[in-house]
Amino acid sequence: MHRIYQLCTLIFLCIFIPGCIWVPVRPANDSDNCVVNFFHTKREITEVYNEASLTNGTIIFISFSTAYIHPIFLLPILSTPYLQYKYKEKSDKILSEWKTNDCGIKETLPEPGQKEAVNNE
Repeated sequence: MHRIYQLCTLIFLCIFIPGCIWVPVRPANDSDNCVVNFFHTKREITEVYNEASLTNGTIIFISFSTAYIHPIFLLPILSTPYLQYKYKEKSDKILSEWKTNDCGIKETLPEPGQKEAVNNE
């Protein structure tokens, strides 16, 4: 019974992995450019979300379908976190370009491995 619970939990988590891609609900501000390009950006991010869902779902389905032959066929499931990271990175890039180019919102993120600069004024 415990094994079935673990398997159901794994399936549940793998199905909902694409949930970390955020699709904007409304424009970041009311500028004309931002509002005009909002739906195009939303469509692009939704396409990335759908692609991530399809890819992960296919990998999970094929892995579980062939697992009755040998448990080694469950190994492709280990690639889903990496694929999800790549899709999340892709959607974040689209979103940040839209905010920067169309909405005029500058996102300043520290470089990896560097501490954030502190203003002592």
